[in-house]
Amino acid sequence: MQALAIVVADAARARLFTFKREDERDPAPVLRERADLVSNERRLRDAELYTGGQSSSRTPGGHGFAVDDHRDGHAEETDRRFAQVVIEQLASLASETACPRVALVASPRFLGHLRAHAGALRGLAIEEVARDLTREPAPRLREHLGELGVLPSPR
Repeated sequence: MQALAIVVADAARARLFTFKREDERDPAPVLRERADLVSNERRLRDAELYTGGQSSSRTPGGHGFAVDDHRDGHAEETDRRFAQVVIEQLASLASETACPRVALVASPRFLGHLRAHAGALRGLAIEEVARDLTREPAPRLREHLGELGVLPSPR
């Protein structure tokens, strides 16, 4: 099996791995975590990000209406920027470790953001899996990736 660089991500965290033989004497490829990236903005609660609560106004008749403070747009932009950083780091890792293939394993929504920046991965074979496995420990992650066909089944 060719060496593989893998990102397991959601909007708040991205873990980068390689799956390759570390040494010519190794009997099999090894899944090794290389980086753990965090989107600090996505880890904060709204109260920590925004100065006031979501605004609303009341008319003299008592009917209220919400004032849109563009929080959803801000979260989308934060996710887009984080996805770009993740893809750049993945491309760098693939280059440094001579991995001709990459796997994007991400929550479905964040996978779309990663796809938007996949141009940085040109020349690499790309595999995608729409699953959020960011909280899985490495041994369980190895099992899941085997079950999903990203890695050979661990036997």
